[in-house]
Amino acid sequence: MATDLVTAPVRSAEIFVFRAPIEKAVRTSFGIMHDRPAVLLRLEDEDGMYGWGEAWCNFPSCGAEHRARLLETAILPKVIGKPWSSPAALSAEISGQLEVLRLQADERPHVPGAGGPGHSPVGSGGPPRGSAPAPFPERPW
Repeated sequence: MATDLVTAPVRSAEIFVFRAPIEKAVRTSFGIMHDRPAVLLRLEDEDGMYGWGEAWCNFPSCGAEHRARLLETAILPKVIGKPWSSPAALSAEISGQLEVLRLQADERPHVPGAGGPGHSPVGSGGPPRGSAPAPFPERPW
């Protein structure tokens, strides 16, 4: 008999916003970048297990702070304390709950505070993109 796996509810979340200065500004199709932004999310469940996620935040220039605020105010309140069977299941449920807000903000489906394909508001259960977080200056905003 198959049973559904239910994880321990998420007990805490930490959002880290970094901006690493770059020596020479980079011109892109969406503007000039004077630093490299990053938003990392660390979730921990009631059993002490934790995972990391990353949010795409290169545009607009305030994208990192915007996505961190979305995580803080719109996404994480729906995640904390909630049991779930997998990161994908929780992401799908939360995405459905946020659909009206996504439409109001005119955000693409993969961006209510999360990165592109392979990223979710609750992370993948491991470091971003299969590696440890890159070192950034100790300047969370």
